[in-house]
Amino acid sequence: VLSQDFEFHRYLWHLAGHQLLEQTLNKISTPYFAYMQTVIRSLSLPLKEYQSTLKTHQLMLDYVAGQTQLTAEECIAAHMAPLKIKDWERLMRTQKNSKRPKRA
Repeated sequence: VLSQDFEFHRYLWHLAGHQLLEQTLNKISTPYFAYMQTVIRSLSLPLKEYQSTLKTHQLMLDYVAGQTQLTAEECIAAHMAPLKIKDWERLMRTQKNSKRPKRA
């Protein structure tokens, strides 16, 4: 399951069309996904434990397909929420205040 999750993320990074971002995320995420693979195998979690992750992946797919009113940032925030990243809201406010191109 995790290898398919990693491929999903790699594909999204590729779709972004930002080669440096894609390369960087691949470099920093490969060890993370390898570590998580080990953790998940040791825990033997049932597949239903991944349902919340699948829902947030669906949000990202809906965004890419233009089938949601959510912003990219909101989709990523929903996906990252279980990680309980400290100061996530502050990070997102900073990003919203920066200049960035609008989605086509």
